[in-house]
Amino acid sequence: TLSHIDFWAHDDADNRQQIIGADRVMRATDQYDSRLFRIPTGNPENNTLALLQAQQLGYLHVNMDLDTRDWEYAPGVPIQLPELDGSGHVVLTHDAGGDRTATINMLKEFIPRAKAQGYTFTTIQPLLPPEYIPQRSTPATVEDSATLAALTTYLVTPNVLLTWLFWFGIGSLTVLTFLFVVLALVSNARQRKRRWARIEDKDWPFVSVVLPVFNEELVVAKTLDALRASDYPLMEVVAVNDGSTDGTLAVLTDYAKTWPGLRVIDQPNGGKPAASNHGIDESWGEIIVTLDGDTLFEPQTIKMFARHFLAPRNGKEVGAVAGHVKVGNRRNLVTAWQSLEYLSGICVTRMAEGLMGAIAIAPGACAAWRGEALRKAGGYSQDT
Repeated sequence: TLSHIDFWAHDDADNRQQIIGADRVMRATDQYDSRLFRIPTGNPENNTLALLQAQQLGYLHVNMDLDTRDWEYAPGVPIQLPELDGSGHVVLTHDAGGDRTATINMLKEFIPRAKAQGYTFTTIQPLLPPEYIPQRSTPATVEDSATLAALTTYLVTPNVLLTWLFWFGIGSLTVLTFLFVVLALVSNARQRKRRWARIEDKDWPFVSVVLPVFNEELVVAKTLDALRASDYPLMEVVAVNDGSTDGTLAVLTDYAKTWPGLRVIDQPNGGKPAASNHGIDESWGEIIVTLDGDTLFEPQTIKMFARHFLAPRNGKEVGAVAGHVKVGNRRNLVTAWQSLEYLSGICVTRMAEGLMGAIAIAPGACAAWRGEALRKAGGYSQDT
């Protein structure tokens, strides 16, 4: 039948479609018309209604009485030979559905043995009534062609399309990866060759560092230590405690007692976007730098951010600068892969995007923004 279904497990409508569909596909593909039919994967005695339905459609059921079950054997495993008792038999073997080496080897032994017992071999055709002999060169009908087209669209096209889309996706990603690597290398070379003018301390714009934190008791002091070690002359740090349930607020409050440049804001828990926006609203800086509670800045980080706003490339005004984030706790395979992801999937991509002036994301963990533009945009979206 069309897809070799188990007739016992399907209803009459499905079985009828299987029989007619196989007939139409043969005519549409090879102009071959056959009225012969065999119930797949089952004993005809258990499928009486299916046999009756096939007969009503004009098909002749061809049964077997010796099933070699050759499809169950691996290529190198010998198939048990059918037992012959001197009577006539119809022997079932398979010529498709996988490697049929075991079937061929079995027939090489079975046929000579059967002939030695007086058997002769014939195909089905000489035994058929004339009206059931398969016919070739039978023109396909419109229904036959339509059935083939529908089945091809339903069964074949999805596999072909998915295969094509898979390789198209792989090819596109390969080309894009190569392109981004080349652009990143060019961007890096230009950045290294660029000569930055010396900027006096009094000429640096005022920077507000916004630090939203939630349950960062164990690490936030290190983050503040790194910010305090910054060589930037004009800055403030606005730390927003987003309803932490541990000792984060106490750590921030104690730290603020020893560092006048730190302001601490406490709010009910509202999520990182809300905490970041609260800090932005309370900040005074011309430039706003954002980071996470466990981000450790290098001493020169804020200056490297700010210089892009003072001396933009090609004279174009800069709205934001994306920082280069590295994983600091590379202790196992997971963190090593995370580090590789940041390096190849994020940093390289941003370097390439920067060359084109089209950076898609400035990371909240390490970025700088023109304060006026950020406030005008309403800060971070709550969907962030």
